[in-house]
Amino acid sequence: MQGGFDETIQVFNRVVELDPAFAEGYYNRGATYAEMGQHEAAIADYTRAIELEPSFSDAYRNRGAAYTFLNDAESALADFTKAHELYPQAVEPLYLRGVLYSLLGQWNDAAADFTRAIERDPEHAQSWYDRGLAWQKQGATIARSPTTARPSSSTPRIPRHSSTAG
Repeated sequence: MQGGFDETIQVFNRVVELDPAFAEGYYNRGATYAEMGQHEAAIADYTRAIELEPSFSDAYRNRGAAYTFLNDAESALADFTKAHELYPQAVEPLYLRGVLYSLLGQWNDAAADFTRAIERDPEHAQSWYDRGLAWQKQGATIARSPTTARPSSSTPRIPRHSSTAG
């Protein structure tokens, strides 16, 4: 294990040992594994959290991100979609699904999800930026304004896993 993560994993091991039905314990241990780059272990813990609490949208979202890191686009897409269905007001499942579509070169779908994310949070700068990239990749003509100006070039970023239950 890595540095300060050793103790964190030990703490969450104790949590799930004391209360094996505590979904947040598995979720947060999974988030720690994800921060360590141990995506298979993260997926196992997110899956257990979902088994214990089937409406745990953050667990679906984070498991989708872990699947993305493992290049399992089909599973990631299913999890981002489920997270969105469970918590339709949330920006992150839409944003992450847009990132996945971008990574797959599905620019229309990416732009649509970034647009939906912006509708939920007009201040989510990364959605604006990545929508601009998706439009750029599509070759779309975009009227230049402070809110729709196209960036020069880059690739979408996958944000770090959230480590708090919600």
